[in-house]
Amino acid sequence: MDGLISFFQENITYPEALKSDSIEGKAFIKFNVSETGELSDFKVVKSDHELFSKAGLEIAQAMPNWEPAESNGKKVAMEMTLPIAFSLK
Repeated sequence: MDGLISFFQENITYPEALKSDSIEGKAFIKFNVSETGELSDFKVVKSDHELFSKAGLEIAQAMPNWEPAESNGKKVAMEMTLPIAFSLK
């Protein structure tokens, strides 16, 4: 989790059009993590603004592969929904 937080802090781009108006919000991005940790099928499931949707998709698609989930000692695919907060503080 620490690596994910660091990745977002270093790589997220706040939409300039919303920054100037001090607009904050979230985008919820759904994606799949394969048995090998590869990420695919990114979709916005909810967002406070279309520019947060665009920025959320861009940062999610730039994420490195994840460690896959395990069930009974075997690596398994899973679906994730990641909330991405856009805050000016």
